Amino acid sequence: MPGLAESSGEGEGEDARIKDNEKNPINVRSIHSSAIYTVLQDSPMLMSRSWSGSSDTSEHSSDSDLEGNASKLLQLGNYASTWKGVFARAHVPAIFKFAQTSQLALSLFFVEVCCYRMLSNVSPQIIPHFYGYFLHRGEPVLILEDAGKSLEGSFWTDVEPLIHEERIEIYKILKTLHERGIEHGYFYPRNIIRRKDGTFCVIDLQDAEVNHDCIGKDECEELSDLRRELNV
Repeated sequence: MPGLAESSGEGEGEDARIKDNEKNPINVRSIHSSAIYTVLQDSPMLMSRSWSGSSDTSEHSSDSDLEGNASKLLQLGNYASTWKGVFARAHVPAIFKFAQTSQLALSLFFVEVCCYRMLSNVSPQIIPHFYGYFLHRGEPVLILEDAGKSLEGSFWTDVEPLIHEERIEIYKILKTLHERGIEHGYFYPRNIIRRKDGTFCVIDLQDAEVNHDCIGKDECEELSDLRRELNV
């Protein structure tokens, strides 16, 4: 998942843990029970989530539907590591984002979880499908649909060519976030995913300000800056 390119500074211990995970892919299995999160130890590593009928998981999902593996490291950042894998025996592509153990990392992680959870209920079209968050060896991990590829370019001034309608759609994603009380805080091309059908969605919400009281497209700095940079 782009936007997590910083070095972790964790040293050889972290490198060893990553190599161990690559040899032993993380196995995810969801079981029917009360709405709690549990950790199970097994070989390969086993992560388990339980949920109630209010879960965002389809009522038709079975235990085997929700098994999967996170096996390829994409990015290692100061606050999280991001992995690519599959979620379900049907080989649904997924992104696994593991929080580091610092208090700040966990705080940012749960900001992101709260944002995805809220948006999945009110504006699911602007984010990848959010499968939920889990525990692995006592550490939290969120799992998202692998929706596509990030836009190329570090800033909107050097982003890959976009037609006018695409720029408007991207602006509307940010506008929707603000209408839902979320200021993204890091709304750059690498945090926008182009889906296979050509539509867009937003990721990396750990820096978001929640309970954002937007003052409008002309006065809100994040909205007005994007409007100017996208020329919409």
